[in-house]
Amino acid sequence: MYVFQHNQLLLFLVLLIAGSTAYALGIHWLRFYQPPRRAVWLFLILVVPLGIVAAHVAFALINSRSPAAWPAFFLSVQGWRSGYASIGGAAAALLALALTALIQRHRIVPLLDQFAPLAFITIAMLRVVCLVNGCCHGRPTDLPWAMRFPSAGLPEGLTPPSHPAQLYAIAANLLIYLLLPQLIKRLGWRAGSGVLALACLALYSLQRSAVEFLHLGATSQVACCGLSLTQLILLPAAVVAITGIVVLSRAEARRPASDAGGSTEPD
Repeated sequence: MYVFQHNQLLLFLVLLIAGSTAYALGIHWLRFYQPPRRAVWLFLILVVPLGIVAAHVAFALINSRSPAAWPAFFLSVQGWRSGYASIGGAAAALLALALTALIQRHRIVPLLDQFAPLAFITIAMLRVVCLVNGCCHGRPTDLPWAMRFPSAGLPEGLTPPSHPAQLYAIAANLLIYLLLPQLIKRLGWRAGSGVLALACLALYSLQRSAVEFLHLGATSQVACCGLSLTQLILLPAAVVAITGIVVLSRAEARRPASDAGGSTEPD
């Protein structure tokens, strides 16, 4: 039986812990990265509807839904109850941030540095929803922490014991977020240079691509060269981000000490 099936107490405890964690990390994000508060509110207002629509469209594209199936997928309540891809949500977040910068006349690069770490908190919480919902699990395994997930097409309506890939993603995203401040201090990254945003892109792309290997054959399919479509997008993105970090870091190192500024923490 699926661990959350008919177990409302466990479900409540998981959501309570997730909500409390998200709140605590959100407060940390506001205090450490100090994004403009008005920009935060506008971004949230924009990103929620844009993210839902973009993630739904991305799921349809990634899963090659035929145009004939789109009306049921986009014009019915049942269609909107499932079928979302995080890569579409990420694209929507970038659009929402660009619109926020345009409307409030902020420079986009500092905003990217301030908002990029928030992605790890958000994605971790979304994976909690995936865990509760039973979607986005990994392929079968005999590891002792394997879980069974709902699947209407299989006997008993459950998968074989499978990788709880959602838990791996939650742990990876939260770990990256918690280590970012130390990474900023150790590498001396200057706030507003764009390096932090590129580092977040590289770290997310690498960890997401790694976890994706556990999805292949279960909730994700090979598109080309043994990789899924998500990996074919994210791995080149990681290469571009790492290249950008190297270029910006070298440019920063060549700057006169008097121009480099003081604190490496975002202002």
